[in-house]
Amino acid sequence: MKTTLAKVGAETDRNWRIVDASDQILGRLA
Repeated sequence: MKTTLAKVGAETDRNWRIVDASDQILGRLA
């Protein structure tokens, strides 16, 4: 169970970093 939660947490963290990066790129273009 802990391993699964850790995996999900890592995936979520990575997805949020991608969202943050996209926001920064769009902010520069805007």
